Amino acid sequence: MGLNTATVLADVPGWENAAATALSGGLTNHTWLVDNGDAKAVLKLDPVPRGVPYSSRPREAAVQSLAAEHGLAPRVLHVDDCVLMTEFVEGEVWQPGTFAVDDNIEDLANALRRLHALPLTGRSFDAPHAILSAGSIMFLDWEYACDNDPFFDLATIVEHHGLDDDLAMRLLDAYCGGDGRRQLAQLRAQQALYAALYWMWLAARPDTTSAELGRAASRIRD
Repeated sequence: MGLNTATVLADVPGWENAAATALSGGLTNHTWLVDNGDAKAVLKLDPVPRGVPYSSRPREAAVQSLAAEHGLAPRVLHVDDCVLMTEFVEGEVWQPGTFAVDDNIEDLANALRRLHALPLTGRSFDAPHAILSAGSIMFLDWEYACDNDPFFDLATIVEHHGLDDDLAMRLLDAYCGGDGRRQLAQLRAQQALYAALYWMWLAARPDTTSAELGRAASRIRD
């Protein structure tokens, strides 16, 4: 029998009588916004324990908790093999236009440097963050968190948000302390990898159209 919010919340001190509202958008889990009157949290329930390519929920929670200690992620409130509950953070989810505002892209580069300075997770990438401003920059969704080339994170931001060459170079320069040009080839290689992975992700989804696949394929060729 699958988990339900009432059963899970009954085991989380202070959240036993919290109200739960379903959130849309999850592909592999069910997600709720829960509110106990004093605070809000995000609750994710999985039908079965997670396996590759995802981290297990406890391992994901360990990585996210470390990031939270450094102000880079929301705090984990409760976890087990099929449950992850984290604090709800009010903020502005970044859109393509956010990158060009003031010093946002330099602030993002600084947050990425802090993220990449954290201890390794012990889980390697075998070939993915939403970004939120909440007073400071925070990263959401840690289910794929693992040890990988740091420039893959930069490439994900450039490709996913469609940054133009000027903004991509600003991000790279800010991340590299003004010496981004020397690392441009590394960024481009990771962009190509991201584009290929993105095409495969779209191809695996039943609701992807042929036009979407064609656009994604053209990005690989470019």
